[in-house]
Amino acid sequence: MTVYRAKSLILVVLAFLCTWRYMLPSTFHGSVGSVLEKAGSAPALHDVTSAEETVMTTPTTASPSGVETAVAEVAGGTEVVTSSTSTTTSTQETEIGASQAQDLPTESTPSQETSIPSSDSDQNSEPEEQAEESQNEQSEQPEQSHDGQPDSSSNSESQQASIGDNFPLAMAAHSKDDLPPVPPWNQPPNPHVKERTPLFIGFTRNWRLLQQTVVGWITAGWPAEDIYVIENTGTMKSNQLGQLSMQNPFFLNHTRLHLLGVNVIVTPTLYTFAQLQNFFLWTAIDMELDHYFWSHMDIIPITLEDDMHKEDDYAGHRTIYKHAVEVLRQAKSPDPDPNASDPSKPWAMRFFAFDYLTLVNREAYEAVGGFDTTIPFYSTDCDMYDRLAMAGFETNEPKHLMTTIGNNFDGTDKLGAGSIYDVANSLDDLLVLYRKKGTGEASFTDQSRPEDVEKARKTKEMEDLVEQSKEQEEAKNVAAALQKAEADAHAHIEEEAEKEQAELDAQAEEINTQQQEAQNGGQSRNDSQSSENEQSQNSKREIESAKSEKRSLDTAHSKPPPKPGKWISDTPDSPDYRKLLDVARDLVLNKYSTGANGRNTWQRQQTGGQGEPYYKNPDGFEKAIQMTIDFGRSVYFEKWGTYDCTLVAKGVTKEDEWKVKEAEGEN
Repeated sequence: MTVYRAKSLILVVLAFLCTWRYMLPSTFHGSVGSVLEKAGSAPALHDVTSAEETVMTTPTTASPSGVETAVAEVAGGTEVVTSSTSTTTSTQETEIGASQAQDLPTESTPSQETSIPSSDSDQNSEPEEQAEESQNEQSEQPEQSHDGQPDSSSNSESQQASIGDNFPLAMAAHSKDDLPPVPPWNQPPNPHVKERTPLFIGFTRNWRLLQQTVVGWITAGWPAEDIYVIENTGTMKSNQLGQLSMQNPFFLNHTRLHLLGVNVIVTPTLYTFAQLQNFFLWTAIDMELDHYFWSHMDIIPITLEDDMHKEDDYAGHRTIYKHAVEVLRQAKSPDPDPNASDPSKPWAMRFFAFDYLTLVNREAYEAVGGFDTTIPFYSTDCDMYDRLAMAGFETNEPKHLMTTIGNNFDGTDKLGAGSIYDVANSLDDLLVLYRKKGTGEASFTDQSRPEDVEKARKTKEMEDLVEQSKEQEEAKNVAAALQKAEADAHAHIEEEAEKEQAELDAQAEEINTQQQEAQNGGQSRNDSQSSENEQSQNSKREIESAKSEKRSLDTAHSKPPPKPGKWISDTPDSPDYRKLLDVARDLVLNKYSTGANGRNTWQRQQTGGQGEPYYKNPDGFEKAIQMTIDFGRSVYFEKWGTYDCTLVAKGVTKEDEWKVKEAEGEN
């Protein structure tokens, strides 16, 4: 009976196994079959026998999302586009993920650092018919960032060394008092001159160059409170809130600029050069300025240091700032201006070393309607300056008021009170501009050459180690000297105290003897007791005095030695100053070493900022700028019928504006 029941049970089980599929709903059957089919379509991902792939086990579930999760984990750190709301994973995407996983190093495994974009930040997957083509292009195209832009970290940034701050002392400063003072011979007038002398400096890219220009103007004698940095980055308040990193081309350190004592004005959006010039004009109108100065941000202004002496308090020494004030007074004076090209005409501008520093007459700019913003960059200055001439205004061009160290412009330079150097790189440490002793010699590193940056970094590390070793040795010697002085003081005090104690003991013994001799005499005994008390009190006071002296010595030796004067100014026209001029000239030669193409390489020295507010791909942004420049030149040609900058010299008049094509058609 038992055997019969067992056989019957086996038959029932076999029958169930053969018919269970037909007993289930068709929809569930189809879902399971789809899952099994899809799981079997990606054998490469589950090839656990491969020695070059690490497979992370995941819970097996009867749902398509479980299979998708496994695919994402097995992909070995590659960016696999997934969606939390998706219910299917295409075969083509699976194959792409497998191909990418095979190319990864052995140790490549999924980690928390792996970037898996979410569904709300990514574009939709490509159509299935394009998946194979995309797979073939993966090895040729740069990796795409989450916003669809090329990830510069995979190309230009990987070859670009990190940008460091060029003013280490200011990085550690807590207040303006921690910074060195301006050289005494370049101090701005105190009190301020009666004229208002605002200096606008536009900034878009390269913090190092901007900071160098600002420090250059301050140390050359321009009042810091008169300097206005116009932040034209298009990043809104990101810099003000400290949301951009130094590797971001648009990074600007507001805290540092305020520490230096200068002002910062943020534009509401990113302007072209022509728009920025009109923003200068608008700011002047808003501040009720009759005139203003503006400066390039890729320069180093250096005041001359010859023919002056400390003995007469540098009497007669003219800084670049004092020279600029003098030029301003001459331009606004009713008397003939010696700098005018035509004293009979109203003045529009005064160029100092071309337009590296420019003085602007607001009234003249308003009279011609400001810059033509349809010509965004190059040629817009030619358009503006010739329209000013056509309107009857004069400038001091081709004469220059200062020595130009840079590109060769037409006209003869007239030596002013300093030199302005046109550069594309920064001094390694801006501290040398303050002209203090013991701050080292001037030097620079070409930031466009990664090998030079790396060499400079290693050299700086070695110098820091040597300096640290020296400081430790000096601290050790000072500590040893203090310890010896303290020990000598203790020994001296103890020796004196022992002598005094011996004298007191002798006096006490003598008093005891006198007491024994006079113990039967009343008056004698009272006198002796009084004398004993007096001497005892004197002895106690002397001992306390000795102890107090010892404590004073202990306290004195525990205090740090007084610090000498923190900053000692160098002497004017010293060897370090001459070295600074040589390095500044080398910076100019470096900028023009590749011809005119090297003038703007400084605009592309920073390539970071991915993931930060208002991020712009550096290469794409530069390409867009160049396209805009070309467009502006074509507008200039359409407007005047020539690419040439000398319109007035060629006989072009205001009436010819936008009529060149029409005139040609009539002929």
